Amino acid sequence: MMRQAVLLVARREFIERGRSKAFLISTAFTLVLIAAIVVVPTLIGGDDATTWTLGSVGVIDGDMVSDIDALSGLDVTVVGASFDTVGAAEAALEDGDVDLVVVAGKEILTVEHTSQTLIALTTFTLESRARLDRMRELGLSESEISELNSPTYTTRTIGDVSVGPSANELIAVMGTVLLFISIITYGQWVLTGVVEEKQSRVIEVVLGAIEPRHLLAGKVLGIGGLALIQLIALLGEGFILVSAFDLVDLPATSLGAAGVIVLWFILGFALYATAYAAAGSLVDRMEDAQNAAFPLTLVLMAGYFIASFSFDTDNPILRAASLFPLFSPMAMPLRQARGDATPVEIIFAVAFMVAAIWFVIRLAGRIYTGAALRTGGKVKAREAWNSPDR
Repeated sequence: MMRQAVLLVARREFIERGRSKAFLISTAFTLVLIAAIVVVPTLIGGDDATTWTLGSVGVIDGDMVSDIDALSGLDVTVVGASFDTVGAAEAALEDGDVDLVVVAGKEILTVEHTSQTLIALTTFTLESRARLDRMRELGLSESEISELNSPTYTTRTIGDVSVGPSANELIAVMGTVLLFISIITYGQWVLTGVVEEKQSRVIEVVLGAIEPRHLLAGKVLGIGGLALIQLIALLGEGFILVSAFDLVDLPATSLGAAGVIVLWFILGFALYATAYAAAGSLVDRMEDAQNAAFPLTLVLMAGYFIASFSFDTDNPILRAASLFPLFSPMAMPLRQARGDATPVEIIFAVAFMVAAIWFVIRLAGRIYTGAALRTGGKVKAREAWNSPDR
């Protein structure tokens, strides 16, 4: 009977909220927003690969073109184009058909928009080839030329070498943002749903057929299921777009990183949504609902900021936060993605979280039971706890 009642409430919440314009519009807007964030910069920026066209009066020197291409070290392709006269080369340069022109290996023609990098590479290549020809004219052997051209210095980098974030870290960061927004958004849904039922006195009818704790569990389960579907849809869209546009090399462990986000969302939502429901039961006016939930939102924001400001390093504050149930959903996914969290820490964090959920469910269930039917103003948590209606 208990299970049937919980599932009945969960189904009602899932269907009604899922059909609401607020859910449909917010989901569609978020999907479009993520697509825009990923796709628009790619379309505006175009193909990162660049082609430089190097013009030459007379026969183009293929070796010089390949030397410039190799020296650039950039995602560019250098191609050659030859012209019979200087006038034809200048006209092509002004029309944008070529980016730079070399005249008889002695003169470089450019325009205002010519890449400074291309100018520098061409100048260096011409000077190097001129020195090489001069050395050969002087009768130097190839070994002597090679010795003269070899570097006379070495480069050594000291200190830690900064590396960019891995794909898993990026997934964890974006997932933490989605997780933070989802818990607050859908936690507020639970909060406002409880207050609306108290305002309309619908809760009196509902509680005539079902126990308060079953109603609480059904609400959290139904709205949580809806939130989980949306989160998975957003993560899935991100994976598809990133793969389609080849923005980041996604390792095989990326799905595992996304799975970590989903796990911590389930745990985090179960904890906070239950607390939001208890907060909503203490008031019967929508104006008071946000004030009642403000402490919960503040705690969530604290966990989010701890994780955000600790992105680059695993510090003692982040380690402690990842084990503290109220902050774990924000902090632990990032540590797991970076490989900083040990298996023992992960097990303890999950165990602490499950224990906290059990405690909050018991606490919130008692407060919800004692306050759900009480109207006429704000109810103190202690009064709800000691209420004879529980």
